[in-house]
Amino acid sequence: ADLAALRDRIEQDAVAHARQALDRPDLRVRLDLEAQRQAGVRVH
Repeated sequence: ADLAALRDRIEQDAVAHARQALDRPDLRVRLDLEAQRQAGVRVH
């Protein structure tokens, strides 16, 4: 998994939406991402 790309996508989509919904364009957000390998498990 490309965690940097995932983080960028979350920041661009979900975090931007939250900032807009809260009318807080300066809202600081901290993302902690962790990847684990699990055989045969996929998230759709």
